Amino acid sequence: RDESGGIAKMRQCLQQVAEKRKEKIHAIPGIIHSTFLRFAHVPKSNGVVVQERYQKNVVPYVQTIFNKASPFQANTVKLVCESTPYMHIPDD
Repeated sequence: RDESGGIAKMRQCLQQVAEKRKEKIHAIPGIIHSTFLRFAHVPKSNGVVVQERYQKNVVPYVQTIFNKASPFQANTVKLVCESTPYMHIPDD
C-alpha cells in the first residue's frame, strides 16, 4: 500500500499527459504491481510444491518483513505500456 500518495500522483500525471496529447489510455489499473522474480524459461519445478513451500516459508513472515516500523521504499519505477496482458519490459 502506498501511503505517500506518490502512485496516485503518477497516475494523475499520466492521465493529464494523455488528455493533453489527445491520446486514449485504455486503463490505468488501480493495483500496485511489484515483480520480485522472473524466469527466463519455464521452470522445471513442480508448481504445487513451490506454492506449498511459499505458503509455509514466506507468507507467515510477510508482516514481519514489511511492517510500518521499517517501511519499504522504491527508488525507481518502470512504466509499462502493454498491448497484451503480460508485462514485458525490454531490458529485463
